[in-house]
Amino acid sequence: MAKYSFQEGHRYLDFDDVDDEHFLRSKSSGNLNKEFIDLKNDPLESRGVETLKSTERSLENLRNAEIYGIGTGEELLKQREQLERTSNNLDDINSSLRSSQTHIQGMKSVFYGLKNFFIGKSTKKHVYPIPPLSAPSSKLHSMMELNHHQHLNGYPHLVFAAEKTTERKTDGNAINAKVINENMQQVLESVKKLKVIATGLGEEIDTQNDLLEGVMGKAEHADLSLTKQNKDILKLLK
Repeated sequence: MAKYSFQEGHRYLDFDDVDDEHFLRSKSSGNLNKEFIDLKNDPLESRGVETLKSTERSLENLRNAEIYGIGTGEELLKQREQLERTSNNLDDINSSLRSSQTHIQGMKSVFYGLKNFFIGKSTKKHVYPIPPLSAPSSKLHSMMELNHHQHLNGYPHLVFAAEKTTERKTDGNAINAKVINENMQQVLESVKKLKVIATGLGEEIDTQNDLLEGVMGKAEHADLSLTKQNKDILKLLK
C-alpha cells in the first residue's frame, strides 16, 4: 500500500512507496500523450491525403465536363446535318419556283390557252440532284472520333487513385506521392482535351450560325417568290 502525503509549502506529491500498478498507469498515459503530439506535429501525411483527394475530385469534375462536351458535340453535328438538308430542300424549292415563274410568264402571253396549258402540262416531276452534305468541321469531327474511340476503351487515362487504396495502405506516403503525380498528369491531359473540345464547339457554332443565316435568306426568297406568283395567278383568273 503506497504511503504519500503533501509537503507543506509545496504543491507536489511526496511518497515513500509507489506500487507497480500506479507506476505503469502513469507511464502508459505519458506514451499516449506523446503519440498524440507526434501525430499533431506531423502534418505532412495529412496534407498528402488532402492533396490526393483534391486531385481525385478534379479528375472526376474534368471527366464529367468531357462527357458533357462530347454530348454537346454530337448534338451539334446532328443539328448541322439537319440545317444542311433544310438548305438543300430550300434550293430545290427556289429552283421549282423559278420554273413556275417561267410558266406564269408564258401564261400571260397565251392567256386564252390557259386551260389547255394546265391539261397538257407534263405531270412528270422535276428531279433535282441533291448535292452531298458538306463535310463536318474537321476539328470537331476529328475530336468526336477520337473521344468516341476512347469512350469505347473505357477512358483508360482516367483511372482514379481510389482504385489504389490497397497499395496506399501498404506503402504509405510514397504511394500517395506517386499517385498524386499521376493524377496531376491526367489533369493536364484532360484540360488539354477540354480545350480542343471547346475550340471545336466554338468553330462549329460559328459555322452553323452562317449556315442558319443562309437558310433564312433562302426561305425569305422562296416566300417572296411564292407570294408574287400567287398574285400573278389571281390576276390571270380574274
